[in-house]
Amino acid sequence: MSSVRAAREGVLPLTRIPVAQLAPNVVVVGDPGRARAVGERLEGAEEIASNREYLSIGGAYRGVPVTVVSHGVGGPGAGVAFEELCRGGARRIIRAGTAGGLQPDVADGAVVVATAAVRAAVTEASRLMPKLPLFAGGRSFGGRMTSQAESEAPLGV
Repeated sequence: MSSVRAAREGVLPLTRIPVAQLAPNVVVVGDPGRARAVGERLEGAEEIASNREYLSIGGAYRGVPVTVVSHGVGGPGAGVAFEELCRGGARRIIRAGTAGGLQPDVADGAVVVATAAVRAAVTEASRLMPKLPLFAGGRSFGGRMTSQAESEAPLGV
């Protein structure tokens, strides 16, 4: 997918979001039902696209334009959504939802705000988001998330 194609057609290929309706601020969730629940909190909320697991709702929060998008289960669907959102003009993406973890001191149901993430595909992550801080924890396990406080050093490419 190229930015030229998305801009020319005016619609993102898989999420089917009209580029003109994509807000720079995006909240992303896995479950389309959760996207609807978040969308209900927006002023002037309206469904702007729906294709497969990708449900998109536009509106405003306290007057600030926001788009809510679901991406379904798993990393590949999330990756597609994030890449399309960035190519469509999103400038801030907040992922809200559930995740697994390996830290024994984090209780079930705890609210966790990640400040960094570890990916197996560090080169690809750096290419897509060059300013994203990537950190490796001392006990890093595959692609698990780790807190910046536990981190030893940024990963080099």
